[in-house]
Amino acid sequence: MKEELHILCVLFTEEVGGVFTISFDEEGGVLLHTEAAEEDYLYDEVSAGLMVGQVRMKRKELFETLSLYYRVFVLHEDIKLEE
Repeated sequence: MKEELHILCVLFTEEVGGVFTISFDEEGGVLLHTEAAEEDYLYDEVSAGLMVGQVRMKRKELFETLSLYYRVFVLHEDIKLEE
């Protein structure tokens, strides 16, 4: 999973520039952020916004798994899996 996330971040920044980060909200939801320095002329804000939406849709299962991991091991939630 770590390698897949690393590749995803590298490919994202190669495509639109800037910095791409993945973080969590207080409930364990996955947040995708993109930003760039003022002097980063390669950054395309419109493309970055569109690509965040594409990444979220295409990698939905990955982010759900990542959220579950965070909720269990960081937030120490007791998760009951459906059988």
